[in-house]
Formats: sequence, C-alpha cells, structure tokens
Amino acid sequence: MDHQPAPHHILIQKPENGMDRFKNILFVTRSQAVEPAETFSRALELVVRNHARLTVASLIPEEARWNGDLMKVVEHSRLEELRPWHDAAAQQGVTARLCVVAGRHWRELIRLVEADGHDLIMTHLLPATGLREWVFGSTTLHLLRKCPCEVWVLKPAPNRSERRVLAAVDPDRTGDPDLNRKILTLAASLAAHDSARLDVLHAWSFFAEDLLRNRGRLPEEEIAEILRGQEAAHRRQLQAAIEYAGLEPGSYALHLVHGTPHEEIVRHVRREGIQLLVIGTVRRARITGLLIGSTAETVLEQVDCSVLAVKPDAFIPPPLED
Repeated sequence: MDHQPAPHHILIQKPENGMDRFKNILFVTRSQAVEPAETFSRALELVVRNHARLTVASLIPEEARWNGDLMKVVEHSRLEELRPWHDAAAQQGVTARLCVVAGRHWRELIRLVEADGHDLIMTHLLPATGLREWVFGSTTLHLLRKCPCEVWVLKPAPNRSERRVLAAVDPDRTGDPDLNRKILTLAASLAAHDSARLDVLHAWSFFAEDLLRNRGRLPEEEIAEILRGQEAAHRRQLQAAIEYAGLEPGSYALHLVHGTPHEEIVRHVRREGIQLLVIGTVRRARITGLLIGSTAETVLEQVDCSVLAVKPDAFIPPPLED
C-alpha cells in the first residue's frame, strides 16, 4: 500500500466541475416521519449554495392508485406533511416544488428525472433490523443502477470531529478516464466543503497471479518481480487520473492496494470510518444499466455509509421495465 497521510486541517482546492454542477435537484423521501431531518437540511444547503432548483418527491404505496378517492386523501396528506420543508426552503429563498410519486417508484422517479431534467437525486438510507444499522432500499438500488443522473444516498452523520470521504476509482486502460475524473472532482469538492479528509483508493489485481503460482511453477522471486511491475503500472495510471482531475498534491491520502476491488473498498470503509463513498456504477460510457462487474453491487450490499453514485456523462439508461 502506498499511503500518504493527508493533514487534518488542510484546505482542499475545489477542482473544476465539482458539486457546483448540480442545478436541478430532486429530493426523495418516503415520509417526513421517518426522514432524518439532517438529510433534507443537507439537500437544502446544496440547493442554496448552487442557486439550484429543488423538487421534493414523497413516495406513496402503489396500492393507493387503485382507488381514486384514497389516492386523493393520501396525496393531500403527504403534501401537507411536506409543507414544513417547503416553508423551510422558502426561508432560504428557495421555492420548493412538492409532488407525490406512486406506482413502481424507481421507474416513476426516472421518468420524472428525464421529464424535468434533474441532474441529482438525493435520498436517504433506510433503518435496518439486522446487524447493519442502515440499508439501501430496493427503490434506491434500482436508481443506483438505472437512473441517468447521479444519486446521492445520505446517512445521518454521527457526531465525530473528523469527516472522511473515499473516492474509489479504476484507472486502468479499459476504463473511462472522464468517469474517474468525475468521481475525483466530486469527492474533492465535497471534502473541501466539509473540511473532510479525502482518501483516493484503487485496488488492483493481476489476472494470471493464481495461474503462475499454481501451474506456472515460477520461483516466488520471479512472481514478485512480475507483481512489482504490475503495481508500478497501476501507480502510473492512478497518478495520471489524479493529475487529469486536477487534484492538488497533498490534498488527499493515496491508497494503492493489491486485492479484489470490492473487498478492499469495503475493508477501507469499515476500517477508516468512511462517512461518504464516491463510486462509479458503470465502467464505461454507452453501457445501459450495467454495474462494474459485481464490484459496485457487492460494495453496496456491505456498506452502510452515505454513497454518491456517479455515472459517465454518456450513460444510457436501460428500458424502464420491471
């Protein structure tokens, strides 16, 4: 591992095209009664800072659509429930649009994104009943895979003095350099705003390592030399990605680790107490709704920190089927 500790109180220069790119934000909630107040406050803060538009969408059960009178009652109740948020936004000079979403929530939300040109969805993790404190709901997982814009899933921040942000990148030659740049600039922008520490992680592996060990019968010294060459190549690719993103030297801690990507990302999140993970959910542009192999999918199943899911600018959403 190559580790360069970042100073605790460094002022990170905000790279070009950071969080200020978001001008039309859709905040999604199931109910104000279960919505952590700080997640909406975070959304409103970003809207005010960016002079952005804000829509607040409340999800209601699909069954409500089966009865027109019931639908009217539920819709009116939810809109009244959101009224305090509308008023809070108005106090900040923001006119929040309120709406309700019924049906297949993920599908209707994507249609709303496409119709109204939203560039960011913000929503929240759901309380869990098992070993994990928070989980991603099925609607959120669908959005992470298929929504054409970025999706920021928020977890209420614990009371700790030091915030941590992790940018997980894959800068090998088959990847998308613009996607890596987007991940890095968004992560650096968030770290700068929150006075947080920024970690940049790339986990690499060599496809033939097991073959060399089990069948190649090469001396361990030769295998080690091959792996050192692979590590050096990945280090150059990672450094090139960081330079392309315009990150300032000394503004991040670099982690180049030899291992399976999803295992190393999850391990780093847990070990370092990461509060926000910025990760790409597709590897290359013009791929419709596919995750990075199983990396992003597996990571999302095992972490309960906030996640900002990033897609290539040329991402094409899949057909809106179940």
